[in-house]
Amino acid sequence: MKVSAYASTHVGTVREINEDFYLLEPELNLYLVCDGMGGHAAGEVASSQAGGFVLRYLKTHQPDITYCHSTGDATRLEQLIVQAVKYACIELNDLSLHDLPLAGMGTTLTLAMLVDERAVMAHVGDSQLYQVRGNQIFLRSHDHTLAAELLATGVFEDPHQVKDFQHVLTRSLGPTSEVEVETCILDLSVGDTLLLCTDGLSHSIACKEELLCILEHGANQATADSLIDLAIARGGKDNVTVIVLQLSEPTFAPPLEEQYRGAAISNPH
Repeated sequence: MKVSAYASTHVGTVREINEDFYLLEPELNLYLVCDGMGGHAAGEVASSQAGGFVLRYLKTHQPDITYCHSTGDATRLEQLIVQAVKYACIELNDLSLHDLPLAGMGTTLTLAMLVDERAVMAHVGDSQLYQVRGNQIFLRSHDHTLAAELLATGVFEDPHQVKDFQHVLTRSLGPTSEVEVETCILDLSVGDTLLLCTDGLSHSIACKEELLCILEHGANQATADSLIDLAIARGGKDNVTVIVLQLSEPTFAPPLEEQYRGAAISNPH
């Protein structure tokens, strides 16, 4: 399996500091974006530290990862990734409790780890993951925000009614020592493209088909930069970060299905 991966990030036109973080770790086939919160340096620390903690955990479990790759065991890899994210949450919370300037910091986290032509997603917060195949694009993550919950429960039906709550996270890493991790395992075909992005991009687009128009050009630096340019052209009110991945050598692949196997794992057992 050969993967092409490109990333780009921008502070935007309003913020003074970029609290986003991304990680490309091709040796592990690990790709990750985080969007920090907490104000000034705290958000920057939260996002970078969270990514670092996940990477540390996974590297210390390299034999398990090797086994997953040799057997194509995506389910076992999924469990390992959840533990890595939970470890990052505990460590981040501990930092915030023992360093006053970092009190209350937190971050979103969305990652994809590839194994045997499948992608394992782990997701907390409102960064997003999209999958593209041919002329189809699907959002594979769910926003963990108060706005999304109000719409899902039917309290409100019009997204404009909950616009003021779209930045209120219901899940994040750091503010508490425990977190519920959304996961899914995606079947991939050669030529598929994955996009991981922070909400600086997702809140700038009118519809996901706008992303498709850019992503249909494949994974390259120009595509990543074009996504950033789109967010900046729409005002650039937030930091924006993207990672674009593609399994090389496009061939025929069946249409994507709306449904995929997913789970929200809450217990570290």
